[in-house]
Amino acid sequence: MIYFIILILLLIVIVGFSQFIKIDSIQESILNFFIRQLSILTLSISLFAAIVTKGKTIFLLFLLLFIYLFIKKKIAFQIPKQLNKKTLQSIFLIIPVIIIQFLLQFDLSKFTPFLPSADILEYATFANSMAQYGNENKYEALSHLYPHLFSGISPYHYYEIWFTSLLGNITGKSYALLLQLVVYPYLIWLFILGILSVFEHYTSKISIKVYALCFLLLFIGPVYLSIYESIFNDGDFFSSTVFTVPGFVKQTLAFSYYGQKHLPVYIFGILSFLFLFRQNYTSSILIGLLTSVCSFGTFPGVFGAFGLLFLFKKELQTKFNFIIFLMIGLISVLIMSSFKLGINPEISQKTFYFHDFLKYLNLKGEILRIFTKIAGPFLWLTILYFPFFILFYLYRKLIFGVKELKLLYILISLIFIAGTIFISLVQGLNSDQFLTNLIPLFNVGIILTIIHLYFQLNSKKIAATIISVSLVANIIFLISYYYKGSIPTNQLYNEKIITDVKNKLKQTKSSNLIAYLLADKIITSKPPTNWFGEKPGKIFFLENYFNLVNINYPYTSYERNTSSIAFCPDNQMRFYLNDKKVPYKYFGKIQVKFLKQNKIKWIFCGKGVSILEEILPLIETTFYDSVSGEKYFKLKEY
Repeated sequence: MIYFIILILLLIVIVGFSQFIKIDSIQESILNFFIRQLSILTLSISLFAAIVTKGKTIFLLFLLLFIYLFIKKKIAFQIPKQLNKKTLQSIFLIIPVIIIQFLLQFDLSKFTPFLPSADILEYATFANSMAQYGNENKYEALSHLYPHLFSGISPYHYYEIWFTSLLGNITGKSYALLLQLVVYPYLIWLFILGILSVFEHYTSKISIKVYALCFLLLFIGPVYLSIYESIFNDGDFFSSTVFTVPGFVKQTLAFSYYGQKHLPVYIFGILSFLFLFRQNYTSSILIGLLTSVCSFGTFPGVFGAFGLLFLFKKELQTKFNFIIFLMIGLISVLIMSSFKLGINPEISQKTFYFHDFLKYLNLKGEILRIFTKIAGPFLWLTILYFPFFILFYLYRKLIFGVKELKLLYILISLIFIAGTIFISLVQGLNSDQFLTNLIPLFNVGIILTIIHLYFQLNSKKIAATIISVSLVANIIFLISYYYKGSIPTNQLYNEKIITDVKNKLKQTKSSNLIAYLLADKIITSKPPTNWFGEKPGKIFFLENYFNLVNINYPYTSYERNTSSIAFCPDNQMRFYLNDKKVPYKYFGKIQVKFLKQNKIKWIFCGKGVSILEEILPLIETTFYDSVSGEKYFKLKEY
């Protein structure tokens, strides 16, 4: 209930402050309202990020944008006016979003939240650590343990993470639940405002039917049919979940469990494309390029696309557009390079990043990887988007005969081409997910196309049938997927043990760091990049006990290849040892020294873990959870 109250208060505060902003150049009421909400939110996030990091944030680009807009009087202050009818109706659209999000995230039998996915918990961890340590990076406790090495920034999708961090610091509530129950619903609501703004581009009359369609369009994207799994996924050819058929759907849809991280891309993408529709090319380019600030994975795609489009389209070739493109690109690269991508060059070598990439390079394997990670996924997309390809073919004259829509799909094509060429060749940027970063922009393009056809077609039966099948298929899939993966916490953990540990944790007043150990079979079978999902005690992440430090022996070998060498912050003990290999028989003494030096009072152990005998004298209390098989050790004062 408290998160519902926080969401409503957030809505009231941002809507209230947005009434002080005046944007004379936008006459449409919903679009004007949408831009003002997004402006207040983005300005708040950017100011918070700049203050916390003392200016070491890529969100400085947004602050520079607002300074420019105020100087040029594109945005001005005004005395608040009364909300009009359309604005009030738009605000109430958040109610069904709240209801659905809460129904999907709560165990209704006990009205307690399901344990979030490892990804959600990881984003919450970053939201906590960035504010706690003042660094816009993903290195968590390393920023505290080794600040001289991990004080920089690193590229990621920080918009919703900073948003969560801001709310967490104000309310003190669970970062993970704030992300799921406040941040994501609010961003979904903003996306709905963006969709409504597209309808408003065609008509000033917004009916109940239009409001309902806006909500349904949230489910537009790759279309999942269960038969695809049995036909195309035999033999598990694509081992990554991103490239299975449901993987594409759950990773990219705006209302999906994992796809919600792309909501800032959806929001800025639809605003950029809307300005393209309005033939305001400068604003379209500016907002489109800033999408990469929200999610750096889109950087190669959007910059490459706008750059190529600038070269070939006369309507974009203005001096000011060129300056925008050049300046944002240069500043982005400068910010990243200035802080060395958040990692010291010395450490870069110790983590065997590019060094190991070359060392373990297998040309035949890389060619196969490029095929399976590019050609294969594009084949899946052709299948998953097949209903929309039919739609495009049937109404190609109505779609591509419109200058703005034609320009839109040229831009989207260039985004995929530029993004594919760049990211697929750079292993360190996680080529596994290069498509999922760009697909939201394609989904936005489909939404704009559907709205265009809605107003242009005399006979809407064929289009309505195709769209309805797509929507129903995705809605059924998402509901079944949510509930299939949602397990009540009492089936995962012993409630009494968890309560006892929570009470003890609250009494621990010293270091907020918690050591953790994983079973050897996990260490040897998975590279460090996959350890996060295996961390013990994830139930305590909901209470903001995030700062877990891995104290496993750091030189246990695992499969080394060009797909498993990327740096991960879970290899902490390597930095403590300064990369000096210590024989395993002496490692217990190293663990004890590390625990005492950093005043660590807890050790969380995964199922099947045995701690070294040197640590046994330090243990004050042992908690064994018979359900999860995990052990939690409270250490003595020392």
